[in-house]
Amino acid sequence: MEIEESQEALLSNVEVLHFLREERQRQFGAKAQKKNWPRHLSGANATILLETLTHLETQPCAHHEAEQVKDFLEAIKPFQLSQSEVLQIVNQVPESTVELHLLIEECEERLSEEQIEAILELVRKNLGPPVEPEAEQEDQGNPDVEPVPA
Repeated sequence: MEIEESQEALLSNVEVLHFLREERQRQFGAKAQKKNWPRHLSGANATILLETLTHLETQPCAHHEAEQVKDFLEAIKPFQLSQSEVLQIVNQVPESTVELHLLIEECEERLSEEQIEAILELVRKNLGPPVEPEAEQEDQGNPDVEPVPA
């Protein structure tokens, strides 16, 4: 693999996954087989690319569309977070206040509780996992699951 144009930019997991999927498609067209891709690379490089692709396909980024990320990036601007903090939020998709505190430097000093909740709501709205109706039906219809007493 060659670096054709050197650029300094931060890439999100969404962008990396999109690139790897396009590269696989370019290599093999519509009949792309995961086990044969990438054939032009040495064993170690091919393994790294395949494992990266496999890993990213299990992450939240596998369900994100470019438009969702774009909407999130616009909505998060008023909070004046650094580029690296926004990138970490996009990649990690925090679901709780604790997770968000780990991603934003000096979070308590820079943001109020309302702002933190607003950021989490933006994450849920734009980057949250897709709702899987089958999983919801299984939980509701499973007689073996006992309700937790309050």
